[in-house]
Amino acid sequence: MQVGDIMTVKVKITDNAKIENGTARSRSSKEDSGVTDFIGSKLLTGQAAQLMPGKILATDSTASSEGKGSVNRQEALLTNVAAVVTQVLPNGNLQVSGEKQIGINEGSEFIRFSGVVNPSTITNGNTVSSAQVADARIEYRANGYIDEAQVMGWLARFFLTFLPF
Repeated sequence: MQVGDIMTVKVKITDNAKIENGTARSRSSKEDSGVTDFIGSKLLTGQAAQLMPGKILATDSTASSEGKGSVNRQEALLTNVAAVVTQVLPNGNLQVSGEKQIGINEGSEFIRFSGVVNPSTITNGNTVSSAQVADARIEYRANGYIDEAQVMGWLARFFLTFLPF
């Protein structure tokens, strides 16, 4: 293979991820000075004695927090991309790059692929599996009505950027 030659990369990606996180924190505190007499309050009689507290310092406090988060993701991509040899490395490996665009109704999708291929992994049909490509970079993007619906509007982005609350 030489620079400019074309090969087919069979892209097969199946990713599953399930992540769950949880945190809980609880704290309780109780302080009691144990001091029950302040400047002879026991000696006072009548109404003045009733105004003095039974204990001078007693505090209670509690605090707690809880947080949870989870991700459950499944992705699958199965396609072929024609890639062009862009460079033959000194060890004989091939730097390849390719892009595939598909127009669907009012939108479009594209797949970009690049990586390093060992020539010994290329089959007789001039194909290689994406799992056998080193430093593989696979980008899959789409634009259309569904994708536009998932993007935050410019005014909302403005307020999120400049307003502190």
